[in-house]
Amino acid sequence: MTRSDGPRFCSEASIEGGEPLAGTGLHQERVALISWPKSLWGDSMRQARGMDDRLVAAIERVVSSRRRVNLIDRKGPALDGHRVFLFPERHRIDVSCDRLPDLLDELANGASLESWAPEHEPKSIVQCCTHGKYDRCCAKFGFASYRAILHAAAKHPGSFDIWESTHLGGCRLSATTYFLPQQRKYGRLTPDHAAALLDHEARRLPYAPCYRGFARSRPPAQCAEVAVLKLLSERGAVQPVTTVVQNADDNRAEVMVSCEGSDESFLVLCTSTRISSFGSCEDMAAGKATTPRIWHARSINQILGNQSRPLFMAAS
Repeated sequence: MTRSDGPRFCSEASIEGGEPLAGTGLHQERVALISWPKSLWGDSMRQARGMDDRLVAAIERVVSSRRRVNLIDRKGPALDGHRVFLFPERHRIDVSCDRLPDLLDELANGASLESWAPEHEPKSIVQCCTHGKYDRCCAKFGFASYRAILHAAAKHPGSFDIWESTHLGGCRLSATTYFLPQQRKYGRLTPDHAAALLDHEARRLPYAPCYRGFARSRPPAQCAEVAVLKLLSERGAVQPVTTVVQNADDNRAEVMVSCEGSDESFLVLCTSTRISSFGSCEDMAAGKATTPRIWHARSINQILGNQSRPLFMAAS
């Protein structure tokens, strides 16, 4: 992806700088997704052309209630009105444009939404960031991956609902996707990853090569989670895992990783450092670097009763 004359996209600079994916998967648990035509998206993740002041105010009240709002759109027949997804409730509500502010006001106020006849959403919602107005990487790399994922989903009828999405965080890690209700975030996806990604997610398994981590876990736990998943993948035994952070500070953390459905567990030592990085292509063009904290798995020990067996030790 890199060129001899230097990176042209922030995602290229991130790769050249050695920034890892693991540990970058943080995302709010409470989410509202609102369908809105992509042709009307601007540089905001939740406001767009065609929204009147009342709707914008209602959206901001939802955000103030500590719920993330993203706009979504997809190819195909236009909806009659707007579709709203709510997570973790896993609700789907179709609503007319004139009543959308009323729905959002009730959502922000914590009122019962029973009168809106919410339906349970049985499919996994897949947000593919294609927000080119926010960052060039999301246009170039995000849309290509979206099309490939949409094509790959035909192999899994009834399992996935694929949407283009506004900003998901981490433009420098494009292409990015987010799966709900699994709360798993992926990065540096290419069209070649699409089939394997959906094959794994259809079996309720994370796809380790592009996995950024479980959204509700702390960065060191995500780092340990990804490290163990890659180890299991090399052994041909991928399975979901859970993490518990122990003895953590800003620079190091010990994380216990347990395999779901078995007694196997691992103790992972993770350490952190800071690197220079560009958060967006605009920042890169302006020379405005940031210094995010990154995490690496330094060692993995398999826990066997009261004993441990070293399985991995990073080179110093």
